[in-house]
Amino acid sequence: MTIHGFDADVAAENGFTIITNAEGIQESIPVSDSAKALVVAAAQEGHQNTGTLTYSCGSSWLTMTRAGSTSVYFNTGFKVYLPTLWHSWAVDMFSSRGGYSVGLDGGPTPPVWDDGWTINVGSSFGTHGNVRPGSFAVLTNGAFCYSNSPTAGT
Repeated sequence: MTIHGFDADVAAENGFTIITNAEGIQESIPVSDSAKALVVAAAQEGHQNTGTLTYSCGSSWLTMTRAGSTSVYFNTGFKVYLPTLWHSWAVDMFSSRGGYSVGLDGGPTPPVWDDGWTINVGSSFGTHGNVRPGSFAVLTNGAFCYSNSPTAGT
């Protein structure tokens, strides 16, 4: 997942401020004690350059497994370095029997979120899915953290 922008109002409401550094790149900087504590905890877990435009903000996934002869179990989610306020998330799936879409918008969430479900795809041969391009989570520092649209298949 990659940061593609910031919401300055969201950042300010959560103790962060958005600046433009000497290289002309936006960053989200913690200013309140609670925001600083969140960033320290993220750094202790190995996250670097948190809150810098175009840098990695986590990872996302999509897995699929057969659940009997006519169904497929899907699981999708993300792991980011800060809690989220909301996310706009969708998965598209295609099989020889047709296409399916599942919207999973929600929030707030802890830094790790996932959801799973089973879809009846009939007796199709092979099913493919992807996290819809443009799916994202808004972190407490105001970052728009976009999925890199992972794919999976059976």
